[in-house]
Amino acid sequence: MKNKIFYRLWFRLVTFVFTTMVLSSFLVGFSAFILINFDIINVSERKSAGVIAFFVFMSVILATLLAGFIGKRFLNPIYALNKATKDITEGNFDISLQSSSRGEIGELNTNFNKMVRELQSNQMIHNDFITNVSHEFKTPLSTILGYATLLQDEELSIEEQKEYINKIIISTKRLSLLSSNILKLSKLENQEIVVNQKDFHLDEQIRNVILELESEWSKKSIILNVSLEEASFYGDANLISQIWYNILYNAIKFSNNKGTITISLENKDNSIIVIIEDNGIGMTENTQKCIFDKFYQQDSSRGLLGNGLGLAIVKRIAELSNITIEVESIENEGSKFMFFLAEKET
Repeated sequence: MKNKIFYRLWFRLVTFVFTTMVLSSFLVGFSAFILINFDIINVSERKSAGVIAFFVFMSVILATLLAGFIGKRFLNPIYALNKATKDITEGNFDISLQSSSRGEIGELNTNFNKMVRELQSNQMIHNDFITNVSHEFKTPLSTILGYATLLQDEELSIEEQKEYINKIIISTKRLSLLSSNILKLSKLENQEIVVNQKDFHLDEQIRNVILELESEWSKKSIILNVSLEEASFYGDANLISQIWYNILYNAIKFSNNKGTITISLENKDNSIIVIIEDNGIGMTENTQKCIFDKFYQQDSSRGLLGNGLGLAIVKRIAELSNITIEVESIENEGSKFMFFLAEKET
């Protein structure tokens, strides 16, 4: 595409220069023919060379004037594009070129504007990421520093010491989880190809995740309704396992004590459907639009351990693994996550 546009622009430039020269030569030559043929000027043999040189000179002057006049419209958009490109290299992304013109210039301007919008979006994401990471690190670090300072008081009771130590442990876990998830998401965002793919039993993998989180759902006395058909899937088992872990962990976290979580796997129409549904606090419509955004947290006032990266990781793994996600939720009634996995073509 790039070479095609380049060659088209080069062809138009060469055509423009050639046409300008031919047109100016024709005008000067026609003028000379009229002047000489009708004896407006008398040309002797001795003066013929000088006359020819004069008309050649006039032809060059006229070609230059025509090139400057006609070429201004052709070259101005290129000058504007060059200036805009320099502004981009200096970090100024608040630029937009007129893309109303037709042809290659209009196409270049349109693509340039698309590039600028993408750079603006990436810059905003980058800035938001740095701001959010700084905030997420600052909060637990401040907590650790505060309670560590309080622990220096020799008059604290045993209960107060245990409470402060517990606060420090929770904040340390939050930092550890945040660091781990940031590194994991960064790696996933820079990954375009899933390498370690193989066939594995999806139902068995989900059962293992349920067992892995047993301490979490058992301490809240959550009832699990599990219905898993046998199914094999071709992909990166470690990445796919992270999806079930994050979703089930969230379902447990946002479920009430003695709540219910339903986990099902069904083979249907050459695809595999996995559903994880809870009857917990649910989500508003606005929340559902943002849950896959980095660092978005539904309700930070509840003091639940989290950093808003779990579902962003789920989304990226799903994109890499060609998995479609659908979400249904009603506030105070629960949430339902549905995953559609395409079976491997044989």
